Amino acid sequence: MLHHLKKLTERPKWTAYEKLITEAIENGYHIMGVYDFWRHRNSFIGNDKMLVLRHDIDNSVNDAYHMFLLEKELGVKSTFYFRWKTVSPVLIAELQDEGFEVGFHHEPTTLSLPFLLAQCTYVETFSEYSYQESFIKANQQQLKNDVSQFQHIFGNINSIVAHGHRVTTDMGISNSDVVNPEILKELGVISANDLMKDNAYRFIAITDQDSVYGIWNKESNSHNPHNLVARGKNIVLLTHPSHWGKNFFKRLATVKYHKWFGVIT
Repeated sequence: MLHHLKKLTERPKWTAYEKLITEAIENGYHIMGVYDFWRHRNSFIGNDKMLVLRHDIDNSVNDAYHMFLLEKELGVKSTFYFRWKTVSPVLIAELQDEGFEVGFHHEPTTLSLPFLLAQCTYVETFSEYSYQESFIKANQQQLKNDVSQFQHIFGNINSIVAHGHRVTTDMGISNSDVVNPEILKELGVISANDLMKDNAYRFIAITDQDSVYGIWNKESNSHNPHNLVARGKNIVLLTHPSHWGKNFFKRLATVKYHKWFGVIT
């Protein structure tokens, strides 16, 4: 209980994020977005001190805007991935005008969840679902439609990434399962997860998902980006801006949500 109360009373962590990026700049890091790395990847083989910044906009657009302004002031670029529920035409336009990357945070299986739950019970795993092949194909088509519509509204994008969902993951199906190389080629995009598939770049993946409230795991060097930056390691850094901008009331709502859905342990 005291542990959770302590989290509730912590202040927003923008200065901590600014400190990390400043450390990387001062240590001579090449800081870039997902597709910026991908299109120049052949020239980066064997390089050290690469930092790829990716932000998943799962919730607060206001916090995403704060993250954008902070990075703009620091002179670095990154990639922002928007779900349908978080798209902001104003923010997306401003990001594009300033040379930031915008991508689609896709979740066709999440949006199909009501249909899936109607077909099988919660305790049934997706591998036991009689129509799993047709379900995957239907969601692959939905992904194609979503990306096409997103690009129609906001212009060309170069990368996508799956949004995680607890219920579908527990059932054994995720939004990543609908993506394959053929679909990516057809859509003309890459998946942000592809950056971790080639050991030539020696990337270490770090995410603030390790802590709901945007605090890095201080007890593990492998999950502490400050230690990795000091050692010049190559990093793909995934953040969720809403983790960094929380105030007391936002944290209280988050704790209630996670408690209701059994996330807090």
